[in-house]
Amino acid sequence: MKTKTLMLVALLVMAATAANAQTEQQTEQPIKSSDLYVSMMKETAKYNWFIDVMGGAQIYFGDYDRQCTLDKRISPAVSGHVGLWFTPYIGARIGYQGLSFYGATKNNKPVYGTGEPVEGDRSVQRQKFNYGSVAADFMFALSNFAFGYNPNRIYCLSAYVGAGFAWVYDEPRTTSVTGHFGLLNTFAVSKRFDILMDLGVTVLNDHFDGEAGGRWGEAALSAQLGLAYHFGGNRTAAFHREYAFGEITDAINRENARLNSALTNAQNERDAALATAESATNAYNELKAQMGKNQNNTKVQAVVKKIGYASNFITFPIGRSELSNENRLRMKMLSDGIKEGGDQTKYVIVGFADKDTGSDATNERLSRERAQNVYNCLVNEFGVNPDILQLDYKGGVENMYYNDPTLSRAVFILPAKKQ
Repeated sequence: MKTKTLMLVALLVMAATAANAQTEQQTEQPIKSSDLYVSMMKETAKYNWFIDVMGGAQIYFGDYDRQCTLDKRISPAVSGHVGLWFTPYIGARIGYQGLSFYGATKNNKPVYGTGEPVEGDRSVQRQKFNYGSVAADFMFALSNFAFGYNPNRIYCLSAYVGAGFAWVYDEPRTTSVTGHFGLLNTFAVSKRFDILMDLGVTVLNDHFDGEAGGRWGEAALSAQLGLAYHFGGNRTAAFHREYAFGEITDAINRENARLNSALTNAQNERDAALATAESATNAYNELKAQMGKNQNNTKVQAVVKKIGYASNFITFPIGRSELSNENRLRMKMLSDGIKEGGDQTKYVIVGFADKDTGSDATNERLSRERAQNVYNCLVNEFGVNPDILQLDYKGGVENMYYNDPTLSRAVFILPAKKQ
């Protein structure tokens, strides 16, 4: 009967250690760089929209405009845009610009002529036509590219390039596909407002002013001042969000380091569990060999004691103190052995935590809770006499075995030293 009992204990211990070798799957999903980028883009859409309104002067370069003095060719311009800074470096805007262009046209066949002669040249007269245009531009924050992102920067120089469509409101009504490029000077005056100075060039086709001069095209140069408003409290000069690219990269690096550490810990825990299972298997084989020779041999008792100790050590995930189902099963095996041995032997339950993670207070709490949970499991669930159990906890400790921190997040159940 005693032989059957020993064999049963050995088999149950092997089953428990094998179950422990199957490490618990983590439910927490890693943060992907694509997810972080999408999160950043959502924050960008929420916080970095802006609108602006500008006004200033412009000069048109048409077929006969050079025959008119420069001061007579300066005309008013107004514009407005809606835009979004995707990152501290790249943005986009769409907008409208228009009002009037001044120039000169031939007297013998005037187009948009005012009838007012041009001083010094009676072959031409002054010209005026009203126009409108829409365009989409990509913007590049040159200051951030050159000197790095600085949320406290007051002045930022940006370049832009884009394309659009322009039309003349007067008869004859002409149209043109347009190209745009220029420099945008931004002066941050508050969290929500910028002062803007826009120097831009618009390229149009040769007949936009109603006259074809046989050239590659015509152009307009504009200089405007205005005000920008940022809906989220950010400035074009200071993209002040926690989802900037530098912080996205840091978050990805931190997450990769965490995942690598978790993978290493899981591998170490698996290796430790497999080693425990192998130890139990060897003990079982040794038990069988010894029992075949002499059931009453004292060495048999030593081997049984060795098997019992295979269940007296359990580990915990980082930052956790709850018992997994595998560890509860191990406590069941251990409680059977403890109760079979009677009340003559006392045991001490010692909790530990990994010193390299968490504060001293946290580690002390974890080691205490781990020991207490093992005690509660043995007493309340498996009926071990509480009078033969003692509690102890050591807080955070250095690596105790094989320089492996996972083996320090543990609880030992050991025979108490006799007084």
